[in-house]
Amino acid sequence: MAEPRVGTGERVALRANRRRPNRLSASRQAMHDVISGVVVALVMVSYSLSFALLIFSGPLAGYLALGVSVTLLSAGLCGILVALGGSMRMSIAGPDTATMAVVSALTTGIASQLAGGPADLMIAHVMAGITLTTVIAGIALYGLGAAHMGVWIRYIPYPVLGGFLASAGWLLAAGAVKVITGHPLNIAGLAALIEPEPLSKLIAGVGFALAIVIARARFRHDFALPGVLVAGFAVAHLSLAAFGLSPEAARAAGWLMPHYEVQAPWVPWLSDIWLHLDWRVLLPQVGEVAAATGVTAIAILLNATGLEVWRKSEVELDRDLRAHGLANVVTGLLGGTIGNLTLNRTMLNQDAGGRTRLSGVVMGTLCLMILFVGTDLIGFVPTPVLGGLLLFLGANVLNNWLGRSWKRISHTDYVLILAILLLIVNRGYLEGLLLGVVASCIFFALNYSRVRVIKHSLTRQEYGSNVERSKEHTQLLQQAGNEIQILWLQGYLFFGSANRMLEEAKRRVDAPGRCAGRAAGAFRGP
Repeated sequence: MAEPRVGTGERVALRANRRRPNRLSASRQAMHDVISGVVVALVMVSYSLSFALLIFSGPLAGYLALGVSVTLLSAGLCGILVALGGSMRMSIAGPDTATMAVVSALTTGIASQLAGGPADLMIAHVMAGITLTTVIAGIALYGLGAAHMGVWIRYIPYPVLGGFLASAGWLLAAGAVKVITGHPLNIAGLAALIEPEPLSKLIAGVGFALAIVIARARFRHDFALPGVLVAGFAVAHLSLAAFGLSPEAARAAGWLMPHYEVQAPWVPWLSDIWLHLDWRVLLPQVGEVAAATGVTAIAILLNATGLEVWRKSEVELDRDLRAHGLANVVTGLLGGTIGNLTLNRTMLNQDAGGRTRLSGVVMGTLCLMILFVGTDLIGFVPTPVLGGLLLFLGANVLNNWLGRSWKRISHTDYVLILAILLLIVNRGYLEGLLLGVVASCIFFALNYSRVRVIKHSLTRQEYGSNVERSKEHTQLLQQAGNEIQILWLQGYLFFGSANRMLEEAKRRVDAPGRCAGRAAGAFRGP
């Protein structure tokens, strides 16, 4: 049956009706992205504060306000620039654990050389070191992306990625315990964790993490996580009020995040300290600068590949390297520190409903607003809520790579993931990755050496040649056909597999009853 004709006005109305669901869907997604950006911003601010405490410690403790501005500026600028330029639409970038550990070693080394001198001179050299490291790392990252070097990460074995991701989950969960209780999760700190006050906070944090699990299981909706967060904030403040604790008392007891002062960012190119620097203090830190650059590149590539495996979608590693290079150059020139794609916060962004670049832009914008407006709002964030959120995310990653992977991978790969996890937690990322690569190469060689390189073992009677011969020669070949051995090879020959092929050939040559020499002497044909 022919379709009825539709007038021009009716066609316009039909097209408008067809587009309307897309507009509604886009507006709804934008709302999800804004909410997820706010959620991730709370976590990013918490990380930024902890990284400021890590970098500006010891003789630099008096400059913690400047350190907070450095890390918040990095979180804001890197978050916005990587969200806009990276290959993944829900990318979240900012200061991360591995790179901040190296930057902390850099600042400690510089401060220790100038600890006995004027404080202004010491902090000037520290800020110059941070700036140079960030800009050099940015230039190197952009160069790696422009040279299309990101493809080399594809050769990292799967167990190495698994161990890297599992260690990220563990470090996240351990960091959550420290956020909640103020005590590290290690053997030495177990006694402190079972004290009544830290234990009560830990129970509250674990309870909030379980509430997230239950809510996400029962309500398959993007608003489940933000809804639980809002409820957690409300319950926490109502409970504190019920126990008669004012915000100041709750903050002093560790139930609320502390207030932090923020100093205006230090802009390197507006300062004249470059004319007064003692380069003999900075040059010995070349190794730390190189380490920071290498660790940042590895972290970006591993995090991107880990997210690629987690999301089951391909990423453009070279584009991510170029985006991070540009972001770090801009951040360094404006007084920030190194930032890179973060694994756990990107996962959190997607779990909270973020699907587009808007979520990363919102996160970065909020970090900059807190930097320039003030940090008073941070002091009202309940530590069990924030720590419970981190604990949920860390436990989720651990479950994916230690729980569910047990049935998906071989026992050898699973043991290797555990070994990498333990080594990274106890020693560091570089040691764990080195163990994983070396062990994977050894396992590959051992497994491949067990593969038969001899695909078919035939004789002349079973497989003849295409050469036309005389009647006499053909009869002779048929008579001595069993003495002519044909080994049809497959795969690659190396080490053990080549030796096994040689042993098989020698066994066939030395087999009793052979008359290969006699047959060869009787036959002189082409």
